[in-house]
Amino acid sequence: MGSEGEVLVSPYQEFEGSLRLRPVNTGRSQAVPSTSYLEETWKDEPMTPAGRVFLDPLFDLVCVVILGFKEPINTDSFRDYVEMTIMKHKRFSSRIETRKGEPWWTQVKTDVKEHVLEMRLTPEQKADEDFVLNYTTDVLIHKPFDAAKPLWDIHLVDAKLGEAEACAVVRIHHALGDGTSLISLLMACSRMVGKPDVLPSFPTSSVSKVPAEEMTSKVYTAFLLSLWRLLVFTWYSLTEIGKFIATLIWVKDSETPIKGSQGCERLPKTYRFLNVELEDLRSVSKAVGGTMNDVFMAMAARGLKRYMEYRVKKDAEDEEKKAYGNGHLEAKEIEKTSEDGSKAEQTSGAARKQKSDSKLEKARVRGLAMINTRPTPGLPELADMMAGAASQARWGNHMGYLLFELPMKQPEDPLDLLREVKMIGDRKKSSLEGPFTYASGALTMKLCGTRIASDLVYRSCVHTTLSISNVKGPAQEVMFADNPITHIIPSVVGQPHALTLHLQSYNGRGSLVTMSTKDVIPDPEYLLELCVEALEDMKEAVAQRKV
Repeated sequence: MGSEGEVLVSPYQEFEGSLRLRPVNTGRSQAVPSTSYLEETWKDEPMTPAGRVFLDPLFDLVCVVILGFKEPINTDSFRDYVEMTIMKHKRFSSRIETRKGEPWWTQVKTDVKEHVLEMRLTPEQKADEDFVLNYTTDVLIHKPFDAAKPLWDIHLVDAKLGEAEACAVVRIHHALGDGTSLISLLMACSRMVGKPDVLPSFPTSSVSKVPAEEMTSKVYTAFLLSLWRLLVFTWYSLTEIGKFIATLIWVKDSETPIKGSQGCERLPKTYRFLNVELEDLRSVSKAVGGTMNDVFMAMAARGLKRYMEYRVKKDAEDEEKKAYGNGHLEAKEIEKTSEDGSKAEQTSGAARKQKSDSKLEKARVRGLAMINTRPTPGLPELADMMAGAASQARWGNHMGYLLFELPMKQPEDPLDLLREVKMIGDRKKSSLEGPFTYASGALTMKLCGTRIASDLVYRSCVHTTLSISNVKGPAQEVMFADNPITHIIPSVVGQPHALTLHLQSYNGRGSLVTMSTKDVIPDPEYLLELCVEALEDMKEAVAQRKV
């Protein structure tokens, strides 16, 4: 790893300037959605407690989203559209000012050209299929925001990424809002392809219905059932909250090949993604009566376990090769040693593998999952946002944290692993861990100040292995600035985790996204492949049980 003070020089920095792309006329008139819900009169207001934590230099979080577009981007039209929609929201036209030692959102006049930037590429850069991803990590995430302006920008990159002909790399400081707020605002300014007056819709979570027999059961039975549920809820809340408090104080995850350390948030990153079909996750989840989020967590657990096994084996082989190289043995001596000790090496190799497997099975690997704590579960209703009802009240950082333990001692049957993950998830849902972490963070901020609150959040990251999240996107193809979106690839940087894993759904497909520290996870592509392979194993297990 490089030193914390090391200055990273990127080969992409020479293209950072705001160079103009040639506007491309799409030949279609641009439909701009109503923004009356964004134009209400408002006053300067103090920053929320969570926003102040994310703004602290110790825990400076930035959301990054790559939007892929089906057609080349008309820069002037794109800027006009952003100015007429997103920039009318109060957070995107406010800068941060300090008043009596506290940060406040203060409205300022904003020039769209200072926030929607563009660049021109060489033919070689356009031919690089990973250019957009590498440009994001090598240049943009290391570029600080200008504190005198609103803390966001959009970089238009005229390069292909998968199915996209061009991309917009969106950077938004996490102090402006959480993932739910940001994706909601983006989609509120979008429209369905072919239906410019229709808002996109989001997939709804299936909620199990209470059986009619239970509704008509005797009062005594219903009372006992309610009492039991209350006891379970209380017990789960106490145990899960206790685990979180213990993590803040002393409980740490095991040292594994994927765990970073303090300061890894400032090291070079790698940004990669793979697509999966949401129908595959849905069909597997139905087999065990779970949710797609349960399947996602099981994919992560199985994929990470296999990746760590691979890394342990590879690191041992690399050390062995290094030992031979440093020994300066002649070729004949190495050959003779190999022949004489082949059986012993096989035996010792099997013993080492068994020992490493046992160590991994006992390892504590937990993901810090962010959840929405708004009264209405899931994303805010876009219809209410467009009508102006409760949209501003729901905006901001309203999220709690869950410590989700990923099982490392895994059964051979992948569906048994999925059931185990579902049980962990059900415990979390039946507890107050998420609301408690949000409320306790706000209380700590009020009583002890920003520094103590930031230290605690930072400590919770250092004591865990990865960040993990699952955000729902629109169920249909949508367009922004009259240009259809091909994919949405989100991530976040600034937390001391060597790995951040996201699942973003959009148009019937999911994007499995990693943001990883290069020195810790040098091959995130393989990690993603193993996670997708875990999904295939679960699909195969479901198919075999149907036969």
